[in-house]
Amino acid sequence: MSPSPENELAVSNPPSQSDDNYNSSAEKDEPLLFTRYPQPPREKSNISEMLEEYPEEDTTLRRICRENVWPGLGLFAGDFLLFSVIHLNALWEEAYPECFGYYAQCSRALVRSISYTSIWGLMCGMIGIGTLASFKGRRYGSLLTAAIMCIGGACIAITSLIPDQEVIFTSMAIFLFVFGVGLGGEYPLSAASATEKAMVDMYEKQVQVDREVAEQRRAELDNAADKAESGTEKCSDSEPASASEAENPAATTTEKAQPSSPTSVGSGENFDEDEAFIIEQERGQRVLGVFTMQGIGIFLSAFVLLVLLIVFGQIGGSDENRASDYNEMSLEIIWRVIVFAGVGFLLLTLNSRYEYLEESEVWASDAKSRRRRALLNTEDIAAAFSYEKAKDGTEVKDATMKRSDSMASDTSDNSEVLDMKLKDHSADRVASTLSLAWRNYWHRLFGTSLCWLLWDVAFYGNKLFLVKFLFSITQSNYSVLGQAFVATIISGVSLAGYYAATKVIDHPMVGRQKLQLWGFGVVGLLFTLCGFMFDKLPSLALIICYLLCTFFGQCGPNATTYIVPSEIFPTEVRTMFHGISACFGKVGALIAAILFNRLSEVDMFLACGYASFIGVVLTFLFIPDAGPLDLYALDERWQMILDGKKSEYDGPANDPQFCSYYERKKMGLPW
Repeated sequence: MSPSPENELAVSNPPSQSDDNYNSSAEKDEPLLFTRYPQPPREKSNISEMLEEYPEEDTTLRRICRENVWPGLGLFAGDFLLFSVIHLNALWEEAYPECFGYYAQCSRALVRSISYTSIWGLMCGMIGIGTLASFKGRRYGSLLTAAIMCIGGACIAITSLIPDQEVIFTSMAIFLFVFGVGLGGEYPLSAASATEKAMVDMYEKQVQVDREVAEQRRAELDNAADKAESGTEKCSDSEPASASEAENPAATTTEKAQPSSPTSVGSGENFDEDEAFIIEQERGQRVLGVFTMQGIGIFLSAFVLLVLLIVFGQIGGSDENRASDYNEMSLEIIWRVIVFAGVGFLLLTLNSRYEYLEESEVWASDAKSRRRRALLNTEDIAAAFSYEKAKDGTEVKDATMKRSDSMASDTSDNSEVLDMKLKDHSADRVASTLSLAWRNYWHRLFGTSLCWLLWDVAFYGNKLFLVKFLFSITQSNYSVLGQAFVATIISGVSLAGYYAATKVIDHPMVGRQKLQLWGFGVVGLLFTLCGFMFDKLPSLALIICYLLCTFFGQCGPNATTYIVPSEIFPTEVRTMFHGISACFGKVGALIAAILFNRLSEVDMFLACGYASFIGVVLTFLFIPDAGPLDLYALDERWQMILDGKKSEYDGPANDPQFCSYYERKKMGLPW
């Protein structure tokens, strides 16, 4: 008779929907967030099924569209329109000399505001929508960003048809701010959603692996038992090799039937709770694949302008007579076609999200956990806040850390009562939560914010003053076509940097912190070299250095400043802190827009170099490498902080390899 393998397969077999423990975390006082296996999928339409993964039907193109193109469509459409405005400045100088030449119809302040208002809008959207998405959800925030971008872009396109130049660009300055608010919210939403989706997909793949391992082990155990029975019948007169083998004929086979799972989840008796949070994955590649859509949008904005200039024959002429070679009507058609194309991309983004975008499972689980465990009143978090604030370090009494059983039973099945109590204490709870988040994560927020600020000084400084950089290097003026061509080349090099970052970000020898550290270092060296050797190096050498700066900037701090904030903060404040970090980045862009107008070409190169070197120091001190760390580990630690049990947490989120240099020194952890 074959032995029962239930004990061997207890962990490897994922529970089915009919099992009592399948939704145990939803029924008990355990957060749904830590459920090991995903919940049953909801019914979907035929089109939305194309976004799901079916291994037997999956192709590379389909996987790229599902994991990168569609999630990054908002970044693509938004940056296509935003950088089109930057690239169109040279065209407007030729089409509207009264506004952009000698400022007869438009004031100088109005012309400059076109470059600044979008940055102010980006800053507002990053903080505002990022914070809102932390409490209202990823789907709500994503729909809001797409809707605001559509409104701003549509208004820009409609007002562009007005014949009065001053009205056109005044309206553009206003609606670029509105558009910027929507695009600003896209940064934290796209990063957090992509990171959380990658984690959910990883767990779903793990379930499949566990099932295959379980089936394999069950088959091997059955075969071993059958062989043992047949061997016993044939050799009944022979003595067994050992008493233990006779009693348990599958013991040796069990040892050989270890799971082939790449993680610790579902590995039977060898299962380690801490190791379950450290998962071999390609999360960084997934997230940066979404971010690469920004690079594609920037490249396409320059490339489309280049193609339309050639199609309409607007190639310009010599420096002395090039204005006479342009047709104002053709130039006006070109820039309006680009703007309307950008609006079309935005409408496609909004429609697809409204139809098919679902709420992030990680955020939904975390929100449900908070409602069931900690949001009945403010006593728990207030006690934790008092514990954090107390100087003597004494722990709070257990009485203040527990809710009454009667209250739990009163609200567990009564959502109306729960919602009423949540509203009564929502303001106090938010204030206490933010205070705790600041006290425990200020150093990470400080690092991500200042690193993004320093990078955008160089990144946006290069984009906004591209013509000035090139003129200083080549000592020649560029026609509109020439500037579009150069912008296309530089955007293409940047796109190569985006792609390279996706390939190396998850490599165990690289990681987030090292990539940002070396990226800042290389860019700083190249920029300072251009500054100090500006009068000695030939133009070709300066151009090569400039292109190398562009490549290593994208395959470095530009990629890591985007992904790191989505991986080092708990779910409850992830988009909010990511938005704050991104907002500081746009402060850097604003600094570059104002400061670089007053600097010489050499000083601009040196300013970018010095900013990069400061970024090296801040990255080393404050940026952790949490790439292999499960997001659920961050939430587990955060829940312990909310419960006032921070000192009791001893999980993987405190592992030295996932902490910054500052954190290791503060906690007395080894290097």
